Amino acid sequence: MTPAQTLHFPTRTPQSCAEILRGFPTAPRATISGDLFLPARVSGKIPLVVTSIGSHGLTSGREALYAGALTGAGFAMFIVDSYTARGFTETISDQGKLSMASSVSDALFAVKHLAGDPRFDSGRIALMGYSRGGAVSVQGWDERLQAAMLGDLRTVAHVALYPPCYTQWRHPRPPKSPILMIFGGQDELALQSTGEDYARKLVAAGGRAKVVGYPQARHSFDAAYAATFNPLTSVLADTRIFIEDDGEMVEDFTGLRAGEDWSGFLHALGAARGRRGATTGHGPLPRDVAVGEILAFLNEAFGRTGA
Repeated sequence: MTPAQTLHFPTRTPQSCAEILRGFPTAPRATISGDLFLPARVSGKIPLVVTSIGSHGLTSGREALYAGALTGAGFAMFIVDSYTARGFTETISDQGKLSMASSVSDALFAVKHLAGDPRFDSGRIALMGYSRGGAVSVQGWDERLQAAMLGDLRTVAHVALYPPCYTQWRHPRPPKSPILMIFGGQDELALQSTGEDYARKLVAAGGRAKVVGYPQARHSFDAAYAATFNPLTSVLADTRIFIEDDGEMVEDFTGLRAGEDWSGFLHALGAARGRRGATTGHGPLPRDVAVGEILAFLNEAFGRTGA
């Protein structure tokens, strides 16, 4: 599927959420791009889904799958490319190439940038992501980050496909918008049980969080490639990285702190608590198994319950 337009926008490259909350005092500036997909028939301002990609970059096939589904439902989709302008195309080989805070920053800067585009309804912008991008959607579903980056603007819904919820806010402050988290029961990288535990924590904090699980599905169950074991995949599912109220990040079991060195923190944590090897990819369920659930959720969030 060919994008209607490639858009460039300014962002920052923070090492931690603390830098975001402090207003990016030292985070380097960057200009990155994203691909915009538009529905064939447009009437009035268009609801928009800003999408954060996974560690495979733009090669997993998920972009075309969801661009087709979302535009077919009458939504615009903007896929944020956090990698290319920074000199790489994937993070599957090394998640230390780019901090999670930078990916969150990219997604929220995209929301802010596109909210000023007259084609889109600034009151109906959702944030979606899968795998690493799913973690972006979960971590960005926080009142502190959205207030720091968006001012009075807010996203109206978040969708997170198989997000690794081992990174989570210690004291979450959910916004008023709802979040949908979708997991695979056979996922080794983003455990459904961890996601369910965090969802209960979010609900206890006043959030509207919904969890959907597919017992047979693995990580990246919607990717174009069939389920395959990769012995080099880094697995950190047995860690628990808490984001503190001030945005600093600390791993609970080891006491390791991310500070301003995300790469060093992640490599030290992998050596202490991580392992290598996991199976990801589609099958036995169809790749589009979650599409109906996502569209129903977004239609309701966008106020299109009759769609």
